[in-house]
Amino acid sequence: MRRNEVDKRSVFGLVLGFLSVLSPAPFLTQLRGQPAGNKGAAVFYEPITVIGSATNADGEPIEDATIYLASVRFRQQLLGETTTDAQGNYRFANVSLPVQQSDRRGSEDYGVFEVFGAAKGYSTTWRGQRWYYPDRRLGVGERDNPTEFVGGQPIRQDLIFRTPAKLSGRVIDEDGVPIAGTRVVLFNAQSVSVDGYDGEVEGDTYVGSEDFTALYLSRVIPADMRMRTTDREGRFAFDNARAETHYRMYVTPPGFAKRQVYAATSEPRNVAHLGRAILFDGMTIEFRKRQRSRITVLYDDTGKPAKNVFVNVSGDDAHQSETTDANGQIEVLLPPGEYKVGYRTEYGTPYYSRHAREGRIVHRISGDTNGNPLTIRLERVATLQITVLSDPTGRPLEGVDIWVKGGDYTGSYAWRSWKPPNISSVERPRTDADGQIQLFLLAGVYRIGAGDQFAPVRHQIDTKGSEVQLQAGQSQAITLKLKRRGAR
Repeated sequence: MRRNEVDKRSVFGLVLGFLSVLSPAPFLTQLRGQPAGNKGAAVFYEPITVIGSATNADGEPIEDATIYLASVRFRQQLLGETTTDAQGNYRFANVSLPVQQSDRRGSEDYGVFEVFGAAKGYSTTWRGQRWYYPDRRLGVGERDNPTEFVGGQPIRQDLIFRTPAKLSGRVIDEDGVPIAGTRVVLFNAQSVSVDGYDGEVEGDTYVGSEDFTALYLSRVIPADMRMRTTDREGRFAFDNARAETHYRMYVTPPGFAKRQVYAATSEPRNVAHLGRAILFDGMTIEFRKRQRSRITVLYDDTGKPAKNVFVNVSGDDAHQSETTDANGQIEVLLPPGEYKVGYRTEYGTPYYSRHAREGRIVHRISGDTNGNPLTIRLERVATLQITVLSDPTGRPLEGVDIWVKGGDYTGSYAWRSWKPPNISSVERPRTDADGQIQLFLLAGVYRIGAGDQFAPVRHQIDTKGSEVQLQAGQSQAITLKLKRRGAR
């Protein structure tokens, strides 16, 4: 085991053992096999040293700028805070960066960090995500990559502070009355200064995304960098915004539905992917009164209420998420309009989850008192029990994942569900010590194989797979074999 490594596999096993005493069988079948991804791989710490300078657009050093270093992928946290000296230099020495130990085929251990800063009289600035690979070394003649760093390589991140831009506005209701106490939160920021790219340029070279990742993370970034509250006139202002940048903002007025809006400090050149209006300094954001509506969720095969289902109702100007009660119902308070609906079924239940962006379920909220109630019927899935064996020995293979083609699947199997009160679960299971794994799939015809990202050493992955036809509510068992390398 690595120095400083935190191994949670044994702890996870103890938790599962405890749950086996308290939980019914349907819950346990959801957990068959080993957890994969972040849950299965240990996170350890590697010391990194990051140095750099803070200058203005004319190259002059900035003294007393506040510089932050954050882990923005694994164990998201602020790693350090410092200020620049009289020459504008800063240094983070031997800071412990969380690194995920990889157990996927062909992948490496890595951590992700970001440097950002603030200085009086200047805009907030940042350098975007940077990847650190502790076990990789630069080969002879290999060119340095500005977004990736390897073990033993100096890490330098210079920050250029520019004249601040302003993003201000007013929040009102549909009658023009200002809404005081509205929370306005910057949730994302990207450069719009590069033709054809949202990214960062050094000279004439595009060097990667300059998405301000730390802005997503309330536990990492200081509140005054990302949040404002409207005054009695419904006004707010970010005086430290960066020029030539577009932002995503969440606006939450008391008594109204939360809304996501896009704003920019200059006219964007590459915003076709946004698909909605962009606001500028001096914006007015109007909120309409909400209408009450009810959504009922039932199990399609039994007609009984489906409790603990996470339902997301999403529209262009507002959205709401709630968990169904014992009667399978949620109450929606949203402005009249058309909304896409998605849901995640209760953890351990054999019913399918759907994302709102699929657009398969539409909820139309009218302006009358009834609000057009909606009923959702959950689709019962088929259960597929898979055993993976070594060929030719017939020995069970542990730690193998499954790929699926057909229906909504085009790759590694994953199952989405919801654990009240607030855990959105994505399971990517692998075979257990008996070589077994259980899958939930909609009725249909699939091609299924063993070994997508995880397979035992000295075994060939199954690229061909086997065709399986599944019926809703029924169970089926198949055996897949992985041929041992060198075996005839």
